Amino acid sequence: MYKPTFYITMEADPARFTPEGQGLASRLWSFTAPVDMKPSLTQELGVLLRMKCTGRPYWNAADAAQQKNWEVVARPALANKLHSVTDVLRGCNEKRYQHYEGDIHHVWLKLQLAPYQLRIRLDADAAGNEYIPDALALVDAVRALANSPEVQAFAEGEEQLAVYLPSRTEVEALAATRAAEAEAWAAWETAVSAAEEEALGEAGGDTGDAGNGCAPADTAGDSAGQTPLPAKPALAPGLSITTAEFVKPSGEGLVLPLP
Repeated sequence: MYKPTFYITMEADPARFTPEGQGLASRLWSFTAPVDMKPSLTQELGVLLRMKCTGRPYWNAADAAQQKNWEVVARPALANKLHSVTDVLRGCNEKRYQHYEGDIHHVWLKLQLAPYQLRIRLDADAAGNEYIPDALALVDAVRALANSPEVQAFAEGEEQLAVYLPSRTEVEALAATRAAEAEAWAAWETAVSAAEEEALGEAGGDTGDAGNGCAPADTAGDSAGQTPLPAKPALAPGLSITTAEFVKPSGEGLVLPLP
């Protein structure tokens, strides 16, 4: 039975675009699909998964043959591959994952499903919680939109379109929110560390009459003079993707709610 072929491109910080970095990429992804590595042009790293389904188009749901290709060939293969990709992504993005040094956090999962490239925003909060959406469900939703009169009219005459999930405006708003949260979280960690060091210093300096053989004064319950630890900053919930924006190479976009 025919099976689509898959290829992975891992975007990396230019400093990691070295033989050692490419070797790491190969070890990470090679069991999933053939992989190559390229330096990222921005600070937002991504992973691109390309699916080649040569001679078996599958986007047109009104065409019986294409719908069968989708149900029997393309979708099952994509579902299986996305399961593996998500597992590796979660490991890469885990801040406590000891296999890495430095930050190689991915914020985009890109799916090249010609003639569309879906760009799915991944989310993580300042506490290190990862929010990786159900990519297959998003592909299903985009395919439904791609068959709508609005998108067909918008895409007429275009050979390729990017699809942002969510829209570019929402992506920018999320990035600003997370950046502000990261700054507040770093300030909170600094304040907590300072308060704990101060408390340890005060405890170490209170020796009571231990040098005279007497028990030290009981100060454990006397917390009236201690500075309370600052409260953790509030963090926004994980990104909920409810819109898609179809974007032409010219930059013109069409935003639609997901079905």
